Amino acid sequence: MPSPTIPPLIQLNKISTSSKGILYGISGLVSYEGGTPDARELVQSNRSILGILQYGVVPSRKEIGLQPCPHIFMPQIGSDYIVEIWSSPGSVHYDQKGMIRAASDGNVLFGSYEEAVTEGEPLELVSERSYREILAYCHQAGYDHLFRLWNYFPRINEEQGGLERYKRFCVGRYQAFSSQYQNLQQVVPSASAVGTNSGSFLVIFLAGKIPGRHIENPSQMSAYHYPRVYGPKSPSFSRATIGQISPEESSLFVAGTASILGHQTQHVNDPENQTKETLANIQRVINQAVSVAGVRRKRRDFSGLLKVYVRHEAHVSLVQKSIGKSWAADMPTIFLLGELCRKELLVEIEGVWAFPPNPAVGSNLE
Repeated sequence: MPSPTIPPLIQLNKISTSSKGILYGISGLVSYEGGTPDARELVQSNRSILGILQYGVVPSRKEIGLQPCPHIFMPQIGSDYIVEIWSSPGSVHYDQKGMIRAASDGNVLFGSYEEAVTEGEPLELVSERSYREILAYCHQAGYDHLFRLWNYFPRINEEQGGLERYKRFCVGRYQAFSSQYQNLQQVVPSASAVGTNSGSFLVIFLAGKIPGRHIENPSQMSAYHYPRVYGPKSPSFSRATIGQISPEESSLFVAGTASILGHQTQHVNDPENQTKETLANIQRVINQAVSVAGVRRKRRDFSGLLKVYVRHEAHVSLVQKSIGKSWAADMPTIFLLGELCRKELLVEIEGVWAFPPNPAVGSNLE
């Protein structure tokens, strides 16, 4: 069987093209779009924008209003410049409080917390402060249930006072969650933490009014149960969350996933097999979610989007080749260069899939 043809550096098939730009993929609230990368132009359109995420080493915007439009200082690999747009079918209300910018539509709240960190300040203090403010804001706004969190900050693997910055981040995140909740595994949503080239400490969050369903991977130890070798406090996140984004639709938010079985990294120094193992883990999580939801449709019928973080640019083509030979070959996929939470990890993949509404929400699947 001949190897599939892989487009250079980025795998994005155009769904439609118009004078407004190019639509590469859409799943639930989020779409990948190109051809009109200016956030100001998007915000001034008639669309109900919840948020706009732009990637690259050069800042892509000035202040454009209250909408969450963070710039993630992470190189985007590919010939087309792609913008990640979160939008709502209904009207959107915008708000700003302190470091938080947020947008809500009555079903979900999409927001960002961005803080310029003082050099030398322990990162656990920054992460605890940010998470306490996010939790308080979501509660006051009436969106108590977190569905997804994205964490971006520079020098994630660098040591600070003898402890890796990612591990310090995990300490602060844990302190914030544990100050509000007694049983963390019932509330912590899917999440990712990726190192950027530069920029501020940034947390992007999505929350809803109805409890989500948090999913675990039977082949992995739950992150919140990791042994102390991974830091003073275990990472506080679930492998995926099913969240209801409207009365008619839910989404499956798969956390940043890597080549880990149990709690141990697999295929060290092997980007191709790390990618294969990562995709197998995502498949296991999807199968668990489908089982929880009682969905009868086949997995390939779900519309989804992938985001791939690669540590080294030299590995992008190998990672893309592995994806191109897999079940995810036809999925719209953005490739980004970023540092990952373990130094030996070379690739991390996350995704979002459309799901039926309100599938057995409210508790975890272990």
